[in-house]
Amino acid sequence: MKKVIFISLLIVLIITGVYAAERVINISGKTSGWMSSGMCFEKGDKLTIAVTGSILHSTWDGEYHGPEGNPNSFCGSRCKPFTNKCNVAALVAKIGSSNVRCVGTAISGTIHNSGELKFGINDIPVSDNKGSFQVVIKGGHLCGGDSSNSGNSW
Repeated sequence: MKKVIFISLLIVLIITGVYAAERVINISGKTSGWMSSGMCFEKGDKLTIAVTGSILHSTWDGEYHGPEGNPNSFCGSRCKPFTNKCNVAALVAKIGSSNVRCVGTAISGTIHNSGELKFGINDIPVSDNKGSFQVVIKGGHLCGGDSSNSGNSW
């Protein structure tokens, strides 16, 4: 009987979207600040992110760059609002209040603290950017209610 109830509950969670094994989102190169993925993670969850796409981060550069950003930018730290550890225009992520991570084309690991997965473009200003990144997120669950959980490490 308990097994039937558990399976029924799992089916309801899957149908209603509360539990999601994979989610695909589009992140515009013009994204300013942190963008919610709508996905939340708990300590011990596995996370895999795969990214495709490219953005043009300034009209003077003239080249589109992938999620690793532009390694040859002369802009320096003044154009990197989230972290100096990643290139200008790189896709970055964090969970809760964890440290910012460079995403690149793929990143995976085990979550150490709970929180909502958010993404950003490591560039200022973003108003002159063009293009977007397509992000596939595997693991976690759809956030519900208060998504302000925070952690201090990925």
